[in-house]
Amino acid sequence: MKAWVVASSASKGGVGKTSVAVAVAACLSRHLKVVVADSDPQGTASLWSAAGKLPFPVVPVASEADIRALAAQYQLVVVDCPPQVDAPVMTAALACADLALVPLAPEPADLWATTLLLQRCATDFPQLRKLVVLNRVPSGTALARDVLASIENAGWPLAKSRLGQRIAYKETMAVGGTLDDLKGPGAAKARQEVQDLALEVMTTLSSL
Repeated sequence: MKAWVVASSASKGGVGKTSVAVAVAACLSRHLKVVVADSDPQGTASLWSAAGKLPFPVVPVASEADIRALAAQYQLVVVDCPPQVDAPVMTAALACADLALVPLAPEPADLWATTLLLQRCATDFPQLRKLVVLNRVPSGTALARDVLASIENAGWPLAKSRLGQRIAYKETMAVGGTLDDLKGPGAAKARQEVQDLALEVMTTLSSL
């Protein structure tokens, strides 16, 4: 079976790409042999895994060869990319990837940065599938609606699933685990959001 490679990518920090990478990897690790490839020099995913509670390994990578070596051992490689569109390891991840998963917080600066990333993908990796996922979405704000309208007008490949602005996502990092380690209605809602997104990711990958 061919391994799938998903690049959780952004061209600026603060959009939640590591949280999205870990959450999706945790959900899909119930059915697949999954690894998170940490290519971000900040090493947040590696620090997260230090508690030993994640249901998959986190392996630092620095090159296309590193990522392809993991793809030979696992069914799904989720690459946590650096927040820099022209970083060499970002190029390596996108070159390997079947899907670029692009978290986007509903903020104007994030919208502009995502435009640069998607333009680069279209130019350098025209065959790469892309899925923009709205992350940290506050409930019922005009700004979120405006960002959504901008995305729809631009014709970006937008995920139907959205991840809300929930403390549960931050708590998973604090405890060094996943949403399955948390209790309460907020965690339950977050789990459902991630399950919906993971299903979209798998549907996209399965169609390739």
